[in-house]
Amino acid sequence: MRRSLWLAALAVLCAADVMIVGCQGCNPPPPPPPPPEDAGVDAGVDAGEVDAGPDLSCPSGTDDECLQKLGPEYICDQVQGSDTFDTCILKCRTDDECAHYKQGLRCEEKTGHCIIAQGCTDDTNCRACDPSQPAGCPDLFKDWYCDPNFGKECRCVPENNGTGFPGVCRRVKGVCEECTSDAECGNGPVFDTQGVCVALQGDPNGQLPDGGTRKYCFQKGIVCGCGMKPDPSTGACVPQLGSCNDIGCEEDSDCPFGSVCNTTRCLCEPRCVWNFATQELNPPGCPPGKSCWVDPANLDPNSPFFGAGRCKPPCTDNVQCSIDDPRLVCKAEEVAGGTSLNRCRPDGECMDDLECPEPQMGSIYLGYCDRSEFKCKQDCRIGIDPVTNQPYDDCISGYRCEEDQNGQHICKQLSCVEAGGARLACTTGQLCCGEDRNGDGTAEPCPPSGLESNNCYTAPSPPFCTPCMSHEDCNQVSFNGSPLPSLCMQVSMNTAVCAPATFNDFSVDQNGIARAYKGCPAKYSAVTIKTQCMIDADCGPQGDCGEDLSTTLPDGGHPLTCLCTADGTPNSTAGCPVDPDAGVISYCRFAPAGTPTQCIVSVVCLPSASVIQEDPANGGCGIPL
Repeated sequence: MRRSLWLAALAVLCAADVMIVGCQGCNPPPPPPPPPEDAGVDAGVDAGEVDAGPDLSCPSGTDDECLQKLGPEYICDQVQGSDTFDTCILKCRTDDECAHYKQGLRCEEKTGHCIIAQGCTDDTNCRACDPSQPAGCPDLFKDWYCDPNFGKECRCVPENNGTGFPGVCRRVKGVCEECTSDAECGNGPVFDTQGVCVALQGDPNGQLPDGGTRKYCFQKGIVCGCGMKPDPSTGACVPQLGSCNDIGCEEDSDCPFGSVCNTTRCLCEPRCVWNFATQELNPPGCPPGKSCWVDPANLDPNSPFFGAGRCKPPCTDNVQCSIDDPRLVCKAEEVAGGTSLNRCRPDGECMDDLECPEPQMGSIYLGYCDRSEFKCKQDCRIGIDPVTNQPYDDCISGYRCEEDQNGQHICKQLSCVEAGGARLACTTGQLCCGEDRNGDGTAEPCPPSGLESNNCYTAPSPPFCTPCMSHEDCNQVSFNGSPLPSLCMQVSMNTAVCAPATFNDFSVDQNGIARAYKGCPAKYSAVTIKTQCMIDADCGPQGDCGEDLSTTLPDGGHPLTCLCTADGTPNSTAGCPVDPDAGVISYCRFAPAGTPTQCIVSVVCLPSASVIQEDPANGGCGIPL
């Protein structure tokens, strides 16, 4: 294989991926336009790469690891033998959800974990027992879990498990929960109330994707509860309005998550919530002429429903509101051009952070509303906001709320490593001291001087910001440990600069940053350099020269390149031209195993045209184009 086929000419830079071109006796191609501006982190670079998504692993086996990665709705699955063992999964809400992970489990409601279920032979084994008679109550599990006084009755579900019984105890499904059989609803002589699984006549959501009919659990009864009516054909109490979106209720606890009971109509309806950002009620809002009175039950600062309420006619004085709760007063909300209708809301300067003053210029504290006192404060909070399910955000970017030695909450500056690395924490042209750029688990060494307060520092020159005439001018020891070659990249008619190699790896870390970009200074692009060919033989003994469909030429066609099939690793040379004697080594471009892709010579770090020209004091190279 001729070396000139791969590295004799300067590389031509395209908008995203580029190809090494060149042949003996050919005129050099006209220079391409300068590279596009880097519009932000990873914007427009190497488009089309597969995003591996968030890291769902939790090797520590702790829920806290999933909380930090994904939020409070996730836990670490610790069920031995499940496909999701040591993986972050959504908390379970019902017993039947656990069967998706492994048979023989039920949902532990307090933690959201799937745990081993009680074994059973029939429904009678799942009845609550009398804890005052220990001999007749061998399993304390049944004392509360299968007692209708504390939850729901349980049924015996035939299912493989490790208890030695043919089935496991699971709670019967509640009213309006989807079902496929009467047994799921608690149908049999042992149940206090007989359940039945039926379809609703005229149900707008009654058709399943497979064409079948959607069925729900209901209870049989001579007298139906509030908002329900008897169905003569089944004897079940069904919603008055014929839909499980509008089920009957007598109190808020009868309603689905996020709804309240309108006791006048005996129907569940959405909670109303005032949105301080949009200065209006969240949809569906309230009927015309009504306002959203904050429900006293929703003044708990740790409740996800904090500040929510129900629609009522506008209040006229504080007395009306204080009848419900002495903490409530009659007040209108500020809106553009005036105020809203009066409503009952907490007596204080704030309910939301947006009601607090803007932070002072230069302050590292953003300020927040203390919902327990309805006061604006200027320190910071640690943990997860139960209203938003997101970490509290009381410090400016680059700072995190921590507890000092005196027990005070303070905003502390993060190092660039703590903030996610150079790509997220440093300015243009900087690297992050201590970041693991090559993924070997070892922090990169720091320079003896030039560190900023967050440990960012200017990338060294050379190898960066170095003019060149040939690839040999850039043949220096890799600054980040990449095995790929650095290249001389022509960025304008008169200018070429060294582009140090980064990694053929576009898998992302927990911050969504690909390893290829971690090997480059902040705001530099990770550019893939592909091979070029004319015939299959140019790609090696078993090579395949074909169209690169990921790149489109101005005439609508596609350039030829050596094609390969990825094996999921960054160092595979299978299907790519390799001729060590000629100094030619190429790799199959990183992608999930089995993905058709292209052979590459290198992946390099390249600044945009503006960075090349920019003054070094501002992170640029100071090289005229």
